[in-house]
Amino acid sequence: MLKLFDPIATLNSIPANRLTLLEREYQSIQSLPAGQVGTIVEIYETEDPSYLIEFADLQGHQ
Repeated sequence: MLKLFDPIATLNSIPANRLTLLEREYQSIQSLPAGQVGTIVEIYETEDPSYLIEFADLQGHQ
């Protein structure tokens, strides 16, 4: 069971249409590559739980 603030790593790339990108310079990406590490910052309790995961690069940009 995933919990708030658990670290998450992508095993596969995630298409951009499944992402909400905050930084303007990243809004043109096609996908989030495999191997990115993020943190669960919100859990939406629905029939199939959904998660808000915040990813940042090495400079701290989200």
